[in-house]
Amino acid sequence: MILILMMGCQYDRNKKIESEELESSVFSFIPLEHDTINSLQTTWNKKDILKERLVDKMESLDRWQGNVFVPGSNKITQEKNAFVDFSLSEKQVFEGSYSIKLKTPTRTESPMQPEQRMWNWIFLTRLFDNEDFSDYTRISAKIYPDCSGHRKIHLLMILQNDTNVPDKYLREGIHTAMLENNKWNDVVFEIPHLKRDEVKSISFVYRQQGNEIDATDTVVFYIDRLALQKAETEHFESWNTNNDISFSHTGYNSSDSKTAITSLTGIKTFKLLSHPDNKIILTKEVEHVEGIVGEFSVLDFSEVTKEGMYKLVYDSKTTKPFKIQNDVWRNTLLKTINFFFCERCGDEVEGVHQVCHSDWYTVSDQDTVFLNGGWHDAGDLSQSYTDTAEATGTMFRLARKFEEEDPKLSKRFIEEAMWGLKWLHKNRFEDGQKVTWTVIDHWSDGIVGNDDDKLAYPKFNAKDNRCSVIAEVEAFKILQKRDPALAEKCLKYAIEDWFLTEQRINPTDIATLARGVWAGCALFEVSKEEDVKQTIIKYADKLMQCQQKTPMDWKIPLSGFFYNNAESDVIFVQRHVVSLISPILGLTELCKLFPENEKYEEWHTSIKLYAEYLKSMSAQTAPYYMIPTCVYKLGSSDDEQIKKGIPMDENYYLRMFPVWESSRGNSPVILSYAIGLAQANKILNDSEIDRICQAQMEWIVGKNPFNQSQMYGEGYNYSPLFSAPCDDIVGGLPVGIQTRAENDVPYWQPAVLYNYKEVWVHVSSRWLYLLESLYYN
Repeated sequence: MILILMMGCQYDRNKKIESEELESSVFSFIPLEHDTINSLQTTWNKKDILKERLVDKMESLDRWQGNVFVPGSNKITQEKNAFVDFSLSEKQVFEGSYSIKLKTPTRTESPMQPEQRMWNWIFLTRLFDNEDFSDYTRISAKIYPDCSGHRKIHLLMILQNDTNVPDKYLREGIHTAMLENNKWNDVVFEIPHLKRDEVKSISFVYRQQGNEIDATDTVVFYIDRLALQKAETEHFESWNTNNDISFSHTGYNSSDSKTAITSLTGIKTFKLLSHPDNKIILTKEVEHVEGIVGEFSVLDFSEVTKEGMYKLVYDSKTTKPFKIQNDVWRNTLLKTINFFFCERCGDEVEGVHQVCHSDWYTVSDQDTVFLNGGWHDAGDLSQSYTDTAEATGTMFRLARKFEEEDPKLSKRFIEEAMWGLKWLHKNRFEDGQKVTWTVIDHWSDGIVGNDDDKLAYPKFNAKDNRCSVIAEVEAFKILQKRDPALAEKCLKYAIEDWFLTEQRINPTDIATLARGVWAGCALFEVSKEEDVKQTIIKYADKLMQCQQKTPMDWKIPLSGFFYNNAESDVIFVQRHVVSLISPILGLTELCKLFPENEKYEEWHTSIKLYAEYLKSMSAQTAPYYMIPTCVYKLGSSDDEQIKKGIPMDENYYLRMFPVWESSRGNSPVILSYAIGLAQANKILNDSEIDRICQAQMEWIVGKNPFNQSQMYGEGYNYSPLFSAPCDDIVGGLPVGIQTRAENDVPYWQPAVLYNYKEVWVHVSSRWLYLLESLYYN
């Protein structure tokens, strides 16, 4: 008994220390430091090398060439007769007498165009004669950057094999290596997922993305000791867990269900141990699950509710330690705030970047309006109105939820949301126009009037204005007591954007109707405008006309989903960008606002139908319960991908992952489905729905086939992510697990590149929204 009490006290102390360390940085506007001990990068760096072939000692320039390529959409075009400055050097040498020195400016003199991301790609390429490297699993090199003033530095590594690598989308065969300045870096490019039987070249690529004001406009890289290596590799494709135990690395709430998954079978029982003393807490039989995605053993320990650190043991496998506690997800809120802070545009973030993009602007009524502010949209430095508005609204809503129980956290959410609100307010122009999207993938000098400026143009976009309404309403709610004048301005802007939009659209498609109901409900709650009420009820009627009410004559008799419009037989679906969170968010709000309305039962029935549809869909991936994307109809250019799904009949196929092209990643899809379900459950009160929503979060933090957390700095085996201009950021979430080519099987290759491993504020906003919907409502 004394030992158990001591363990409990030690756990409480450790929990308090961890939380205090996170809060100290996040509440003080200091970026969280990388703790890479549990990262995949550390695993790569520490692997035992089973076999090695030294390819080039860099003692000669034979078989090396330089090229300049101009980047475009999913392709790069070689610039003829361009000069690349590379040579043998004695200045920085890892071993031997020489290294190869690559010297390049950070940009060209050509003006930056509106849709241009950066300038050129500078290639330093080692040529091969269609050699077979199949016996090796990674490429290794030593790289020394000499880039004065540059805070974050990276190079791409590109493998070219025959005509199949890189692929047609320019995604396979490319890896991003982050580098520390003025030191030798051990760089590895894991390649077990790539064809490498007819290798033509290995390239080191510098992308000309400009430089910050205090950094040099010329950079130098010394490259030495290019080698091929063989080592054990990580699991990267399939539904099975490769006999590992996949679990929620963040841990489990005390009151939630608690399961882990393994493709190991045959042993009847598992054990739950306390950590670090390895005391047996539970011995229990596993549950055998066999279904569409394979055969698994499920380890269910839901009956254990005591806070503490634990491990699971099954057969010869033991998990890393994990937590059971009353609010296990809170630290991911703090890490996500950290991510948004580090993604701020127009603000100095210590160690990440200076005040940036002061030469991004538009002209309105002959006045120049500078647009830097809000948050960089992703691993590049672009800006999206919709994503900034969504994040702003979500953070204000969370601030309101924590106002009494955690005032410090509430205050920090308000502070970060105000950064977004300030940008939304200066990005307002005549007739409801906004600067909706600006492509930026470079650093600029901040001086208006030269070649690296970004000139943007406002336009009307109904989606932006609907998102604006919601953000302004959420700001109004939390600011009424803190800043009444600003709160009234927010309400005024929400009303303006609503009615300006209503004057210009007559929606019939599911996405526009659903956004209208959702935004209108938010506005009516605070304005009580009768016109708004009548409009959203009308939109809801049209929305429900798009829903399949009766079961389809399919292999799985699904119903409850929505079509693109009332006349369509194509089911509404979104790819890696999920601009509409859920068709039923507005219907749920209608039920809460007008419980006595004559149409209440229709709204409630529609919500329940859609929830049952998603419940049926999630069962197809048991025991993960990852919500599949959609049932697709044949008859488009996507038929090859569609047919990789499960046939429902001769025309329709169920795909677990979206049909997509170059941009891939599943996290926005599953998080958005879960948000809709969690909001619906405020009306339905279905415990199974809570478990399905929980499963989507657990998929992201480790309970997936690869036992890898996708949130950087959370859990175990988290990969470096593509955030090249700002480096890895604790709390960042990528677009997520994808599929290879046309297949419909989880694929999480080790290479780091956009979009699948690119951080997006879009995903982080959905993470916050789901946590708020499920746990902090």
